Amino acid sequence: MLAVGRSKWFGGDGPEKDRLVFVDDLTGQPLSRERLEGFIKRVAKAAGIRSIRVHGTNHTCITHALRNGVAIDQVSEQVGTSVNVLIKHYRHALLEGKKRALQKFELMYGGA
Repeated sequence: MLAVGRSKWFGGDGPEKDRLVFVDDLTGQPLSRERLEGFIKRVAKAAGIRSIRVHGTNHTCITHALRNGVAIDQVSEQVGTSVNVLIKHYRHALLEGKKRALQKFELMYGGA
């Protein structure tokens, strides 16, 4: 089984020391990419859905965050990717997020 925990595995005093990682719930050690991908495959198969790679979960997370109006600087800090790279690769999600934010604003203030 796995759990999400704070990693001491990264070491040092930088921001990486507090990163959340998938860990073995018995040992507390970070899971290898292979073990995590195996877990994702088993869960996807049991759910009857297509499996994705671990890296694909980053794209899903970033896209959902930006579509739902999370500030790009917050997303950048959370995932460790520059704002410029996010703008380049996630422009579609940013536009959707902007559209949703404008709809909320109109609901709040009765826009035309």
